[in-house]
Amino acid sequence: MSVAAYGIYSDVSMVASLRNWPSYVAERTGMASGKDLTYRLRNGAVIKVRAGTSDTELLREVLVSKCYNPPGFEIGRDDTVVDIGAHIGSFSILASKLADKGIIHSFEPMPDNFARLRENVALNNAKNIKLHESAVSHSIDVRTLSISPSHTGSHSFYPQIWSEEKPVQEVTVNTTTMKAFVDSEGIDHIDFLKMDCEGAEYEILYSCPDEVLNRIRRISMEHHQVDGKDANPHALKKYLENKGFSVDAKFYETDNYPMIYARR
Repeated sequence: MSVAAYGIYSDVSMVASLRNWPSYVAERTGMASGKDLTYRLRNGAVIKVRAGTSDTELLREVLVSKCYNPPGFEIGRDDTVVDIGAHIGSFSILASKLADKGIIHSFEPMPDNFARLRENVALNNAKNIKLHESAVSHSIDVRTLSISPSHTGSHSFYPQIWSEEKPVQEVTVNTTTMKAFVDSEGIDHIDFLKMDCEGAEYEILYSCPDEVLNRIRRISMEHHQVDGKDANPHALKKYLENKGFSVDAKFYETDNYPMIYARR
């Protein structure tokens, strides 16, 4: 499908998914920029976005492209789901509808995004979502997060992923590790690990001990290009395969959505 054809398909699919689709048309035509819009989905979910920002783009990725949920990566009703890089909650809210007898752990370190994540969880009365105002990393620490000047979902410990852009602001955030998280929450299994953490995926997974990796059934993650030894999707694919996962990868060279899908 060409880029133009996919754009039309994406817009039509969004309109079909929304009860208040005129609000989407208003945003796409620039008539709602600078406002907060509350999208009401036909599945009952409610997502409040900052119109004219990348908030709606990320909602569209989850809702239309379904880039985190290809065949074999569906979310079950009893699943334990971990969302690393929850942003304003688009994936977490939709996952909470699917895993209505399970639990969603949502991690988001950026204060502004976290406030909107918390608001969206409240708007949906999503009692099966537990919020964590933290990044996941290779260590328990306080670190500097660079704020993307153009994309609300691209704040990163690795601003080189932005190519020519320069961070206009930085903020300090708390970090934790996968081991510290599962130990503190008493988690014995993770059915679905979703990751969109702007380059931190490598340090998170490479530092994850086998006792934790062995509890994870499926990983659905966006990958990024960062500096560092083995900080690339080809090395990560091999690493996960060596840890017992069956891995399918979509790379920057061939796909608009660079993803890694791993499952046992």
